[in-house]
Amino acid sequence: MRCSGKTAAVAKVRGLALFPDGRTLVSAAGDIRFWDLNSRRQISVFKPRTTGFYGCSVSPDGRRLAIGAADRRITIWDRASAQEVATLQGHKGRVDDVSFLADGNTLVSVGVDQLRVWRAASFEEIALAEKPKPRRE
Repeated sequence: MRCSGKTAAVAKVRGLALFPDGRTLVSAAGDIRFWDLNSRRQISVFKPRTTGFYGCSVSPDGRRLAIGAADRRITIWDRASAQEVATLQGHKGRVDDVSFLADGNTLVSVGVDQLRVWRAASFEEIALAEKPKPRRE
């Protein structure tokens, strides 16, 4: 299936997430784009800051969107208001992917050398796993 947008140039897509309605898709690349799968058209596009965007995830209830980025931050957006509700920081490198767990209140993020677990609504970090450092003998 091909979707058409308002511009011909589209950056390499690095993340996709489907909203629970089954018809709205979000893509992460140089910007964030929303697509209507029924009409195969782009609904909207936004670029909240100058960085590359990587993984994205929609909460199970469809109310929140989490986006990982090259600037080492994760942003959480409220879909209804289109407002940023949280910025999560702590990764040492870009955030390659994010995923809401089924409970809708836990977000997992992964970067080059770390996996982090965050708890909503405060999005306090509740766990950290770092890639083991090579042993020197």
